[in-house]
Amino acid sequence: IDHSSKYYLQAQYNFSKQITFMELIAGADYNLTRLNSEGTIFNDEPGDPIFVNQYAGYAQATKKILKDKVKLLAALRFDKADNFKGALSPRLAAVYHPDDKNYFRASWQQGVRLPDPQLQYMDIVPAPKQHRLGGTAVVDEPYNSRYNSFTLASTKTFNDAVKNFLLTDPTVTLDSAVKRFAGLLQKSPFDYIHPEKVYTIEIGYRRLLFNNNVYFDINYFHNDYTGFLFSTTLVQPDSGGVESQEAIHTAGQAIYYGAVENFSTFVNSADRVVVDGVEIGASVQLPHNYVLSGNFTWIHSNVESGQLLPGIKTPPFKSNLSISNRTLTKHFGFMVNWRWTDAIENWSNVSDLESIDNDLPACSIIDAQVS
Repeated sequence: IDHSSKYYLQAQYNFSKQITFMELIAGADYNLTRLNSEGTIFNDEPGDPIFVNQYAGYAQATKKILKDKVKLLAALRFDKADNFKGALSPRLAAVYHPDDKNYFRASWQQGVRLPDPQLQYMDIVPAPKQHRLGGTAVVDEPYNSRYNSFTLASTKTFNDAVKNFLLTDPTVTLDSAVKRFAGLLQKSPFDYIHPEKVYTIEIGYRRLLFNNNVYFDINYFHNDYTGFLFSTTLVQPDSGGVESQEAIHTAGQAIYYGAVENFSTFVNSADRVVVDGVEIGASVQLPHNYVLSGNFTWIHSNVESGQLLPGIKTPPFKSNLSISNRTLTKHFGFMVNWRWTDAIENWSNVSDLESIDNDLPACSIIDAQVS
């Protein structure tokens, strides 16, 4: 059952009449989400929906200097949402064009992505011993999945070790086997979720050639992400816990017998993701209003298989090539676009499945349009 709704309000003002020496705009927005699932999806109660509030305010100033050859930009945004502290997103940018043929640009900015209401308030039991749970304290505290559970991978390693030990030595008791391998159980390392953050640097250059009939553009970017959100499974035994060796021993016996509750929940990664990329593009204005354009992108990240990260779902190489004519005849225009995407290894490198084929092959797509 889902009768949820969302309400959005935004206002912006341009101060051009009050301030003439620079351009200044300021604004605010308000986002209200009403979660109403009668307790079937979220942790709301029948007749008592959850209201999630999100506020933001921002301002942006631009100024031209040096005979309008340099344009400077500074912006600041503040976001605040229920369950999270306020977050600032600053941005600085500059564009320098010494003449009408050359344009240099550079920018630095910090961004945040607040967890959406689903990641915060989900509370579903799709099957016995299985629980889909949001990542905030208000949802998790009744279950304490964050601080009284073990990682799924460690419970699998523990169970295999105990089982193999019992098979190789029939005289060994389960109690002694559990005690021997209890150290393999790893306590959940995760806290409640918080917003993702990214720091970005971009440097670019554009050149116009041959009476502006050709342009060439190159752009370099560097992104530094922290706190990536992803889904993982935590295993909570029906007895025992993580607070002492005795509790872990009792928990190990419950885990071996399958007396557990599995919590599939949302967490932040402790690993940083660093992404570097270069984009190159060009466009040529041909006779009779034909336009030939294309671009090529290279992206590299430090994500490796096995890291607790959601994976960078971007191929290392991709390209586009198109030809178009908006006035092929008096009434008709067309465009044909060819897109090529390189293969992606480890589309999702975080999985509770032991072995899956998650590599995507390279592919080409052709789009055609008549207007």
